[in-house]
Amino acid sequence: MILTNMNYINGGVKQFFALLEKGYGEESCKKWEQDYKRDIKNYRPEKCSKEVCPYYEECENRGAIVDALTMGRKVYQKKETYVTLEEVSMCLEENLDQAFSYTGNGIHMIKAQTGLGKTRMYINWIEKHPQAKVLVAAPTNTLKEQIGEDLKSHGITDEDLFITPSAHGNCFIPREIQEKISYFHEAGLHGRTKSMIASYYQEIKDDPCMSAVAELCENLMKGAKGMEDKRVVVTTHAYLLQVPSELLSQYIVIIDEDILYLQILSNSHCVDVETLERLSEKRVPGLSEIADEILAAKEGIYIRREPLSAAMPFTEEQLSEYGICCDKENDVNDLFLAGAYIKEDDSRRGSVVHYFCPQKLSPGKYIVLSATLNEKIYRTYFKKDMKVISYPEKKVAYAGTLKQYSYHSLGRNDLKKKTEIFEFIREYSGDPDLPVLTFKKFENEAGRSCKGLHFGNLTGINGLKGRDIGIIGTPYKNEEAYKLPACYLGVDVNKKEDARPHYQRVTYKGNRFLMMAYSDELLREIQLYSLESELEQAVGRARLLRNPCTVYLFSSFPCEQAKIYMKDYLVEPPEKEEPKDKFRVKPGLCRKLPPLTLEEVRRHRNITNHQIMSPIYAYPM
Repeated sequence: MILTNMNYINGGVKQFFALLEKGYGEESCKKWEQDYKRDIKNYRPEKCSKEVCPYYEECENRGAIVDALTMGRKVYQKKETYVTLEEVSMCLEENLDQAFSYTGNGIHMIKAQTGLGKTRMYINWIEKHPQAKVLVAAPTNTLKEQIGEDLKSHGITDEDLFITPSAHGNCFIPREIQEKISYFHEAGLHGRTKSMIASYYQEIKDDPCMSAVAELCENLMKGAKGMEDKRVVVTTHAYLLQVPSELLSQYIVIIDEDILYLQILSNSHCVDVETLERLSEKRVPGLSEIADEILAAKEGIYIRREPLSAAMPFTEEQLSEYGICCDKENDVNDLFLAGAYIKEDDSRRGSVVHYFCPQKLSPGKYIVLSATLNEKIYRTYFKKDMKVISYPEKKVAYAGTLKQYSYHSLGRNDLKKKTEIFEFIREYSGDPDLPVLTFKKFENEAGRSCKGLHFGNLTGINGLKGRDIGIIGTPYKNEEAYKLPACYLGVDVNKKEDARPHYQRVTYKGNRFLMMAYSDELLREIQLYSLESELEQAVGRARLLRNPCTVYLFSSFPCEQAKIYMKDYLVEPPEKEEPKDKFRVKPGLCRKLPPLTLEEVRRHRNITNHQIMSPIYAYPM
């Protein structure tokens, strides 16, 4: 029985005979080898039984050894205690009150499930405390504008409110200028924004038809100075990190969503070695010394360095004088801020340097609200800057359902070989038009309804609220995305055992599961924190907390409140869902309720006159 199972394990037969010879002698081993080559080699794995295993009645596997190893994919989920929505809301409100009343600097971490209503709660607090100066930072400009509108609807006047203007996505600013500004930011030429806006302002300032645009340009040129004397400010995560500390210290700062993951840990850049060699040759003050250091470094080794946060960036014109071209693929200016780097080969660009620029929050009072905060990473990252205070969290069970299928890993490379899953998920869900969220490179398979939506850009998206959706993939990132921040935080990421992640059973936030992960504890924590953040953001788009919809998740990383199917669904698929019609009728429902009028039905669904005239009156469920 043991040999027929070891036959299906890499290196298993060799190990079996080595142990057999050691325990039973060479002669017995040779006899077994002959039997194996002649006959046993072709046996299927024999299952355990009462006759061969004294633990047969107690063991949960009840199969072959190979089956038991396969069940290493089993996910052991932490048992959660769920309370009512009212209790959870009360807990969140109490946490906010405590954080607001706290005196002194610190980062207050308040976890709140997606869809719980955290934005509404802190807006209520702002409304009730008209003397408090509050700055709200959101991850995107879209969410920033929405929060601004919500504040206005709660009585915060334009006199008290300042929403930091943005050129990106603003319909008043010509698209070509927006694209240039984005390009210059990516290239590290951050000073170009004001000069471009100033130039455009000079063109349109005397045109009476462009007065609104001219006013916007004036506000863009003012920058953070526009905040002065305003009680409530709404901005973005990126803008928050640029606000002068003396101005920021006047405000209680509310950070909506996880700034550490979404903004700070993702702040990596790239420059090719050829550009560094030109920097070294031209002796550009400050930059040439950094280039010399990096060029002397060994390839493939992660190196930590102290960033020069006070250094002034060069303008495009200054770099041109040295014959240096600075673009979004060769960000030389931000080299001043590099806290960790690695030199390696790129299949497209040759030898390049990837580097991480750590960003800091100036001393102040910050309240961070998100569903995916990682206390360990926050404490490690900010330990030298500020105290990190955490608060108790209560949870409510989802009104909807999260069905997860964890057998296949489905990173980019794995999914590339198993694209039939896109067809499988729609057939299984019974919805041929099911919106599917996945990697950007698989957008065509995801369908038209999710065009432009993919891992990495799902924060704050509300268009899928209350809808059944599919999510396919485990969003692993390139290894430098994990190793550069870990290197900056002091982890030896160059150890042989962490050259690549490997399959192992890991524990994360009380769950135990099999995952391709790193050996170092902090490096692994950063990796799993990243996976959790991306997947929970994707699941959150359906707003399961308050909506009775279904999310079908295909990933090996277990998400909160998931009902997990652990078998190989491509070989042994679960039972199909019933097709979801636009209307479903519960037994007896039509007898108890009056029929809907034509206008009432059309408000809910776009259906035909023939359907409305049907003798059965079906209510949208």
